[in-house]
Amino acid sequence: MNSVLKIILTSSVLIGIYSCAKKSSSSNSSTTNQTIQTNPNTNFSVDGVPANNPNSAGNANASASTYIVSGEDNSGYPQITVTFPHTTTPTGGTYSIVTTNPATGAGLKCNFILTQIGGNIATASSGTVSISTVSTHSYEVVFNNITCTGTLAGTHVVSGTIGY
Repeated sequence: MNSVLKIILTSSVLIGIYSCAKKSSSSNSSTTNQTIQTNPNTNFSVDGVPANNPNSAGNANASASTYIVSGEDNSGYPQITVTFPHTTTPTGGTYSIVTTNPATGAGLKCNFILTQIGGNIATASSGTVSISTVSTHSYEVVFNNITCTGTLAGTHVVSGTIGY
């Protein structure tokens, strides 16, 4: 199984866990421990349409050795998931978006996925995200004009910030 398919399948499982956690307002998942909440530093748009009262979270997934930052519209969709290749909180830097395992090779890398209503996934294959500090232990992922494409989801352009 190639690396891209593994990442997409892993991300799909995590998004499924994440979606179930959202419905109960907190997660009981032992792998992600995501508590989705409104964050004033979370504002994003898909194709120029802003998310409505977006929620966000960021937590380590020890079993996958990743750190996941997620943002979603208050209705549950669209969802944006940015996966970093370590369990420590990303606190700064510019990360290149890749579709392969972001832990391989040199440089700061991440995966970027947009999930549309119905669970249709669109993946970004290029671009960058930046991490900026909002305050002590409060950060945000900043991204502009990231193109995400998926077979069922189609092609969409995403911009904004996700606080965590």
